[in-house]
Amino acid sequence: MKIWNNWDRIIYKQLLSEVVNSLSPYIMKFKWQYFIKLFGLKPKNPPSGVYVSVNVPVPKRRKLSSGLSRHSTKAVIKVSIWTLVTLLLAFLLIYTILLAYVDTHLHPSIITSPGVYKKVKFQGRYSLGIPKQKPNNSLTINILDGKKVKSVWNSSSYYLENEPLPNCKWQTIFRVIVASAVENTGRRKEIRNTWCNPERFSSMPDHAWHCIFLVGKPDNDDSLFLLNKEKMQYNDLLVGNYADSYRNLTLKVIHGFNWSANYCPSSYIIKTDDDCFVNTGLLHEFLLHHNDKTSGLYAGRVFFDSEMLQVIRGDSNRWSVPYDQYPDKFYPPYASGLGYIISTDVVKKLVHESQYVIPFANEDAYIGVVMSKIGIKPITSNRFLLGSTGLSLCNFRYLFIVHGVEKDQQSVLLRKALEAPVSCNRPLITSWS
Repeated sequence: MKIWNNWDRIIYKQLLSEVVNSLSPYIMKFKWQYFIKLFGLKPKNPPSGVYVSVNVPVPKRRKLSSGLSRHSTKAVIKVSIWTLVTLLLAFLLIYTILLAYVDTHLHPSIITSPGVYKKVKFQGRYSLGIPKQKPNNSLTINILDGKKVKSVWNSSSYYLENEPLPNCKWQTIFRVIVASAVENTGRRKEIRNTWCNPERFSSMPDHAWHCIFLVGKPDNDDSLFLLNKEKMQYNDLLVGNYADSYRNLTLKVIHGFNWSANYCPSSYIIKTDDDCFVNTGLLHEFLLHHNDKTSGLYAGRVFFDSEMLQVIRGDSNRWSVPYDQYPDKFYPPYASGLGYIISTDVVKKLVHESQYVIPFANEDAYIGVVMSKIGIKPITSNRFLLGSTGLSLCNFRYLFIVHGVEKDQQSVLLRKALEAPVSCNRPLITSWS
């Protein structure tokens, strides 16, 4: 449900004014005596029953019925209760239709499809719309600006115009959105051939899970050519209308959530990076059979200590955030960007709420800020690991996501993950802890 502001009310009043002005000539010419007879309204001697007296304006120098002066401007008539209810219901119906029309066609923040921007022009006085956002090497705050209204940003505007969207596999338990860089073609190839491919796991249906890769716009023609070739071959790339840089990682991830929520929903969404190993077989079993929190879920390796939650200022750090983007000294607790799992209901709320929170260049902290605003508390779990060294076979009966994995390690870790259920005698852990 959209929240109406003063600008919406101005548009609505203008619309009603135009409707009334256009209909007023017909109202004056209408023969009200026929309308009164039709609905059982009588100016005098009403039949028995329950009636209500109503003051009805009558056009000057018009004779409504016998007993009324030729120059009368008001008449007191008797209205039956059922007629009053009928008129009230008719008014509510017309009001609802007008309300729906204004909300659908004149609300300034609506985008009908990726890359298509709806403008509002009302009698040439105002022009509201969403500007096409150009890529920038730094994190840009995109303002939806009109003469009367301002909002922060909208991730729907980062779809490239006339750009085909990735294929969507339906009926999946979870979908993995992988933040990647344009030049990391080799990493994406290894991921497709290993943990992202359900066929590598025995007795696993092809639609068990699905992966897409999030990238920005390349900065040169050669990279653009290779990216388009890769996109046509695999159809699993979501390319955003922003520069492919680390400072734009927040835009990239929210764009991925927007696509997941609006074009390819799934029970769970897993966000990770292209230098991570995701134990998809174990996750599929856990989420399908053992997870007891199917809604309101936001789980990962959560930071709680003040050192990790303190906001970094200044220009020398890649995670620095200026005061005008986030004025508080500390972030709320948030899950590490190496990987976290969100249920589909939370994804929809996250995408909606994010348009009211200025994006800043610390993706995982930004997600935590938005989550706190919608009342979602993170679940912390040691099953998300920050390092990939020294892992034994049985670790893969427990770990969900491992960070810091080179592309040539992906196949090695997959072999361990496939062998662990057979060779490791440890019982399966069925909780998040």
